[in-house]
Amino acid sequence: MALENAGIPVTRIKKLAEGQPNLVDYLKNGDVDLIINTPMGKGGRTDEGKIRASAVQLGISCITTIQAAEAAVLAMEADPSLQLEVVSLQERFATP
Repeated sequence: MALENAGIPVTRIKKLAEGQPNLVDYLKNGDVDLIINTPMGKGGRTDEGKIRASAVQLGISCITTIQAAEAAVLAMEADPSLQLEVVSLQERFATP
């Protein structure tokens, strides 16, 4: 709702238990480039693991807090021409 209130186009997608098409279907079809999933309550936690596992399997970035989403937006705005890439902390700070 906060994204919509800010004027950002949003596509609402069914929760996994609500049937299809749901987020995992969209992921498998290549229709999603970035997931911002801030789960709340028990049902959200159940979906969260499945969503994250699918995202990892398909190489899609998954952000799970509003603070991390804000940081990602600031990074993208800082240099829109920059090709961003997801790496683990170990890869990022590995010493040669």
